[in-house]
Amino acid sequence: MEMWFSDISTPNIKLNIRVKKQLFSERSDIQQVDVFDSEDLGRFITLDGEIVFSEKDEFIYDEMVAHVPMAVHPNVKKVLVIGGGDGGVAKELCRYPEIERIDVVEEDEMFVYVSKKFFPETAEGLADCALATAKSAMEIAGIAPRIAMLSFSSKGSAKHDNVTLVQEATRIAKEKSPNLAIDGELQFDAAIVPEVAAIKAPGSEVAGRANVLVFPDLQAGNIGYKIAERLGGFQAIGPICQGFAKPLNDLSRGCKACDIVCAVAITALQVKD
Repeated sequence: MEMWFSDISTPNIKLNIRVKKQLFSERSDIQQVDVFDSEDLGRFITLDGEIVFSEKDEFIYDEMVAHVPMAVHPNVKKVLVIGGGDGGVAKELCRYPEIERIDVVEEDEMFVYVSKKFFPETAEGLADCALATAKSAMEIAGIAPRIAMLSFSSKGSAKHDNVTLVQEATRIAKEKSPNLAIDGELQFDAAIVPEVAAIKAPGSEVAGRANVLVFPDLQAGNIGYKIAERLGGFQAIGPICQGFAKPLNDLSRGCKACDIVCAVAITALQVKD
């Protein structure tokens, strides 16, 4: 049986979306909260029957809410975001170095819970991570980045929500920085081995030659770097923090003196003035 969600704007305008499944449905003290999964929009959340945002277009809403006010009222020092429980608007505001403080007030605790549970990573966030990493590659390593968006699928070889997330993130990153060499989704071997790339991603300017690898989430990235360090004999430096107005980096609990020296050196490379 087919399942559809109808977003009714007016008595004469209705948007119908084919739904794969309903992931959440509960009423808070304030409103009805639902989460659906669809083919075209990915996951989307509704409040009292109206779509708030989806995985595919979440960034458009956040950019509109954050950047338009900043364009007409620049040099703001403190910002109060009311109703931004998903954190998207606050994330966009973090792009402005002149903002000293951002306070987010969300009256519905359930909306915060649902956003964290069902939208832990969005395509927009992953795309921003890729672009920030490209910037770090240029600043720290002095290389022209060729960015591979990693997945367990190469160019549609598998169908899964996690694959769709990486595909959408790749599309967004390309739209934001069309001059960057970026491609995905790619498996690890397709990203770095030319012979495999020729089979799995023929014609790609990145596949088989990638020098920047963007993992789809924190778990995969953490596992990947520890494998490279422990089995491959590579030196791991960091964590290197990205997306802040000023250079900011971290050190592991088990760091040694040489790790501190490397972290300081990298931070110095990130300083502009």
